[in-house]
Amino acid sequence: MSAAFVQTAPTALVVDANVVEREQIAHCLQSFYRILMANNVSEASAQLRQMRPAVVVLDPDLPDGDGIEWLRRLRADPMTKSLVVACVTHRSTIREKVMGFLAGADDYVIYPVDPETFAYRVALLARIGRR
Repeated sequence: MSAAFVQTAPTALVVDANVVEREQIAHCLQSFYRILMANNVSEASAQLRQMRPAVVVLDPDLPDGDGIEWLRRLRADPMTKSLVVACVTHRSTIREKVMGFLAGADDYVIYPVDPETFAYRVALLARIGRR
């Protein structure tokens, strides 16, 4: 990755308590985004305040709080309400998916993810979000 890319690429914040899944998602997105990572709500909130990412990829199952509730707070805050947020999770019931969308998720993807398809889904969401 070139230094110019790192300086000009939009930023994606990957929030997942599972280090293997967090790294997998980061790897999927690294061709399109400069990657920030967090493993809980506290770290994610701090990263969000400092870096203002273009995209947040969120696993709702976090050790220090419910990611869905954190997403609701993001949507209620004027500074973060327009962030592009994709939930990536093992929560796969219809009810859980609906709860994610009602909380404000722009997409809801079930593990395991296809790396190439996922990267393009997130890029498309970001492009739509900029309009």
